[in-house]
Formats: sequence, structure tokens, C-alpha cells
Amino acid sequence: METANILEVLRVNKSYPGVQALHAVDFDLRYGEVQALVGQNGAGKSTLIEIIAGSIKPDAGQISLNGREYTHLDPSTSIELGVQTVHQENQLVEELSVAENIYLYDLPKTRFGFVKLATCINAADTLLRELGIDIPSEKKLTELTVVEKKLISIAKAFSRKAKILILDEPTAALDKNGTNLLFDIVRKYTRKGLSVIYISHNLGEIFEICDRVTIFKDGRRINTHTVKKTDMNTIVREMIGKSTTSLITRSAVKGAGLKKDTLEVID
Repeated sequence: METANILEVLRVNKSYPGVQALHAVDFDLRYGEVQALVGQNGAGKSTLIEIIAGSIKPDAGQISLNGREYTHLDPSTSIELGVQTVHQENQLVEELSVAENIYLYDLPKTRFGFVKLATCINAADTLLRELGIDIPSEKKLTELTVVEKKLISIAKAFSRKAKILILDEPTAALDKNGTNLLFDIVRKYTRKGLSVIYISHNLGEIFEICDRVTIFKDGRRINTHTVKKTDMNTIVREMIGKSTTSLITRSAVKGAGLKKDTLEVID
């Protein structure tokens, strides 16, 4: 029977001197879903996605991707298998055009080895139009805003036929319009079968765009929930061991002993 998962991570461990980054972590990603990874800094989220992207080799465990099993991946194999990552920091070349950045690792060339810039621009224009990103592809990166650069990073991931898209804090550099555009792109392509791993500290976004949410704490997978069947309080409690209610109560108690007027200036 064919699995409903495009990706399965089984009993993966990773340690560094003095730190156990991942403890026997299991994780699965379904075809066409958006799954959030949440947790405090150092919880193990970044280590897991870098293992999936092939940038980090696990100490133990197994990865199943597109039905094939691996002890580890390298970046080129991961990309060939359809894994694309949009990092929190843009990995773009400022001196090049939008089109050249999008197709940087697959630039069309003549038989003499020269870049076919016109072909590259036409292909980039077609891709940007399909994604709904209104940025001329002949523009230099130096002419773009921070928001536009983030959108180009996202377009770059779609220039190769991605099967799994990893979005690491994608809205941190986006305004409201950029965030809405990103969500529209994600919804459009997940309907076509794209699977997305979504990392964000903005927990509200989970309930807007994600199907499931996996909580990490201290290098362990604590739980995985269907978004429609959980709530913010549950997610926060599993992330940090306290509920949102207890945090609010604690803050109120801390402030209760303060006098009403801590500073008074009399004219």
C-alpha cells in the first residue's frame, strides 16, 4: 500500500560537543500539506530541516524521501529529490539581476558558454507572473526593497520543480501584502501536491496556513496536532511548559506590587 507521506524521518539523532541537538526524533510530512514546526530557540527545528536539506549529517536514524530510504542526504541529492529551502536570510547575489538570481544554478547558456540573458529574463518573467509577483526580472537586486528580495528568494525556490518546500521564518521580512501573497502561493501549489514545512515564531500564522503543527522542545518532538483540533494554549504549553493563561497571570502578579504612580513630574 502506497504511503501518504512524501517524507519520513525515523529515530534521528544529532549531537555536538556538550549538546544533544536531536533525541531520536520522528517526523513525517504528507503529500500536499503544510506542516508547522514550532519551538523555542535551540529546540532542534533548524537542525532537523538542515538534515532534510542535506546540510547536516545525522549521527543515527533514517530518512525516507519519495519512497526511498537514506541514512543521510547531501545538498545536491536533496535538491535532485525536490527539496527546496527558503532560509531566513536571503541567499541572493546583490550584483546580479532578479532573473540571474532566480536561475543562478541553472543559467541558460550558448554553446560557447555565454549566458543567454534574454532567455533567462523571459523564463523569470513567466515564473514571476505565474507566482503573482510583480517585479521586473531585469532589475538589479540592489534596486529592490527588503520585501521584494524575500519574494525573489521564494521565486528562486520555485524555479526548480520543488516537491518539498522548507520555509524558515518566511514572513519575518514581509509586510502584510507580501505575507498574503506568500500564503496565496502556498495554497495554490499545495493544491497541486507541493508539501511545505513551515517554521515561524508567529504562532497565529499556524492557524491561517497550516494543516498540522509539530512541537519541538529540547531536541525532542513533543507532539503533532491537526491544527483544527488544537489551540494556541496547548501549543504554547507544550513548547515551554506553561500555558498562555499562566504567563499572563504571572505577569499580572509581578506588576501587582507596584504603586500606581511610579514616576510623577510636578510642574
